[in-house]
Amino acid sequence: MPYQSNSEFIKNEVQNENPPNFEGFENQICPYLGLKFDSKTWMGFPSPINYCHRVKPLTVPKFEHQREYCLSNNYSQCPIIMVGPGQRMPKAIRSQSEKRPTVRRIIRIEVLIGLLLIMVILGGIFWNQIIAGITQINQSASNFPQTSTQTLFITKTSSPTIESSPSPTSTVTATQESSPSPTLTPIPPSETPLPPTSTIEPPILALETPIGRDKKFIIHAVIPGESLELYAKNYDTTVPAIRAVNYDLPSFLPLDWVVIIPLNTSDVTGIPPFEPYEVKEAISVETLAEILSVDLTNLRLYNRIPSGYALNPGEWILIPRETPKP
Repeated sequence: MPYQSNSEFIKNEVQNENPPNFEGFENQICPYLGLKFDSKTWMGFPSPINYCHRVKPLTVPKFEHQREYCLSNNYSQCPIIMVGPGQRMPKAIRSQSEKRPTVRRIIRIEVLIGLLLIMVILGGIFWNQIIAGITQINQSASNFPQTSTQTLFITKTSSPTIESSPSPTSTVTATQESSPSPTLTPIPPSETPLPPTSTIEPPILALETPIGRDKKFIIHAVIPGESLELYAKNYDTTVPAIRAVNYDLPSFLPLDWVVIIPLNTSDVTGIPPFEPYEVKEAISVETLAEILSVDLTNLRLYNRIPSGYALNPGEWILIPRETPKP
């Protein structure tokens, strides 16, 4: 039987709704495994971007399930293969990382609804104040012409009295009236306009994502076959630099161990060792720094987190620790 790509194999199985025929796929991985938008491509090791295209919606299996079935000759014994196509992936097989975006999305929707309600309430309060202010301005404008009319009337009645007086004071008064009135020069304001305040975009705190500002770091989960030498080559750094920025790094990397890798640099002078930390519940960065007994300034600096930032469940950050004494 000629080789058949993953997308053609899945298309035929879904249209025919027949039990899958694995002839010709011996010693290969599961034909339903692929990337989310490319079923022909997959990662040859357990990865959070390996999706199962036999279930709906597309879901990432657990790393243990990928090793035991998806990436081995045992894929024909997979519980998902045993049922018809288009089924939902069982909860016991589904990767835990698939649940986090849903919870995060719900939290964001609730926060957005809360902000909209606050804006509606504040808008109703300030609207009444704006209407009252406009009414006062209209009243002041209507009273201004009456005051100027009275002033002109008083000036006209006082002028004949001064001119009809034969005393020398009338001459002086005439001289005073003929002299031009001084003009007032407006004084420019002394206050300088304030510069616009800069805003910091919210950071992306996740695995396999650069974290930091001047020097960036990658938080990576170890998979089989990897080593510090491989990380140094792939991320343009050195093994001593990797060991320097990791707090309590073992000599042998266990499976699923989370390691911190400096990105595109081997000079980590002055940088403290870090400990990777996954946020379990929504919490402010100030509260987390107090709970973990770490310096708030360094915590915000190395993670590029603004003041008052609310950490969300599932986010990963760098916890700066003191350099262990030799």
